[in-house]
Amino acid sequence: MPTLTEMSDYIGATSTRKIIQKAEEKIAELPPVLSKKDYPESLLSVGGILEWTNKQRKDNGSLPALSQNSKLTRIAALRIKDMFEKEYFEHKSPSGVGASDIAYDVGYKFILVGENIALGNFSGDDGLVQAWMDSPGHRANILNKRYAEIGIAAEKGLYKGKKVWLAVQIFGRPLSLCDEPDYSIKKVIDEGEGKIALLDIKAKAYYFEIESMEKEKIKDIGEYNKKIGEYNGVVREIKLLSGEIKNLVDKYNSKVKIFNTCLEK
Repeated sequence: MPTLTEMSDYIGATSTRKIIQKAEEKIAELPPVLSKKDYPESLLSVGGILEWTNKQRKDNGSLPALSQNSKLTRIAALRIKDMFEKEYFEHKSPSGVGASDIAYDVGYKFILVGENIALGNFSGDDGLVQAWMDSPGHRANILNKRYAEIGIAAEKGLYKGKKVWLAVQIFGRPLSLCDEPDYSIKKVIDEGEGKIALLDIKAKAYYFEIESMEKEKIKDIGEYNKKIGEYNGVVREIKLLSGEIKNLVDKYNSKVKIFNTCLEK
């Protein structure tokens, strides 16, 4: 007579699975910088600000130069436009919108984003960058080894009745630097677990039917053996599928672990 395969062989095979979610994106924001002296005829340029920024990185730890990113540049330009139009000088607009929100809007996927802003008529590109360097928080942004890209905008306009420059640096570490897990695997895992849940219901129905037949004393041995065969077939299917899902979970979690480690670099 066939024997019942123990349901405990497969129950819980995937119930302890841990899928690690992507690390939370971090935003670095700092107090703004105002020019201490007024140079009404001064000029600022994106190229000059970039050059002096990268010079500071080279002179302070031989850090790699930041490369310009068009999306970060767009964020910087939008930030300046908004500050001039609404006459505020903060990292967040009056409605609470900041650089990170705009990054999502323009499709810049990031691990880390930071912003430096400055208002006034500085002596020039070098004077502006030096003003940021003289502020510990802004200096930390410029010399942050995690940043790889930058967007810069500088514009002169009317701010509260005075012609002044607004300058914005948007620093970024793009998500593309880290190899993201294949999220389609997660979908396969979820679908597999759904199938296991349905098979589990089916197996239990067979089990209780067999148990009922035994309590009432077996009247049809052929039907009884058929039910045991059907039950064991479902259990084997569950065990096979559980093994496949476990392998996928291990593979997925390994990728996620590598990904999360990269996010913290």
